[in-house]
Amino acid sequence: MKEITLNELLALLETHHPAVHCESYLLYKLNYRRPDSPVRCYLTDGCAVFHCESDRRGTHYIECNLHEIADDSDVLAAYNTCEAMTAVEMMKFSRCERRITLCHAGEIPPAFEEFPGTFRFTRISETFPADPHIRPLTKKDAAVVNALCDPASLPDDTWFGQSEANTFRNCFRSWEYADGYVKLLGYFDGGRLLGIASYGIEDIFNLRCVLRDIFVSPDGRGRGIGKALVRAAMAQAPEKEWLYQSDRANPHSIALAESLGFTPAGAKLEVLL
Repeated sequence: MKEITLNELLALLETHHPAVHCESYLLYKLNYRRPDSPVRCYLTDGCAVFHCESDRRGTHYIECNLHEIADDSDVLAAYNTCEAMTAVEMMKFSRCERRITLCHAGEIPPAFEEFPGTFRFTRISETFPADPHIRPLTKKDAAVVNALCDPASLPDDTWFGQSEANTFRNCFRSWEYADGYVKLLGYFDGGRLLGIASYGIEDIFNLRCVLRDIFVSPDGRGRGIGKALVRAAMAQAPEKEWLYQSDRANPHSIALAESLGFTPAGAKLEVLL
């Protein structure tokens, strides 16, 4: 295992399979470039490794993220190296938790099939005709957004539906939405908000664009609202590459990505130990 700098790791993630690594790249770049950051980075078996430790409320946390950076990488060997390294670190603390995450660019290795994760899909956008039902959402729409996403109105919704709705509740209080870093689109029918989609346009990774979250009211599903929102988002940046992320346990989200012409680009698997 060879130690490298965080900047060297960022350069590798920007070069190899960026659709799979872009989420982590942004996290590392925004939060860990300070000289005093408790971060160590390594190369091993064709993988780049991000290792971070922290203490919260009497518990020590160890995070180890593996990123494939070579087509012939040995993911299982890299994982075993990280597992052994973190096991030694755990012995130093009375209360310790650890997580190993694998950002994988190809088919999921058999050794990791049992672990839940997030699939990545990409496609090149194109120009779509404007949909009169869809418009950008701003702080002025906070009340209707919160009404649509009110848990009291979703008692029988799926876990994924409730989770997506919760993402948008009070979202304009977050700097990401309030400052326009994350943009929102709303689908209206007869003046009633039925669906929301969020997206971001990044100036890195060849100007890749990211679809963040999509939520459609239960009584608005099955009408193509989700597809319309995704197309409207992609229309904001024609001819650029878009990234769509879907939980592998959510078949409806995966089907939506596939129906819109997105192609698989890898997966992010989380192994909690």
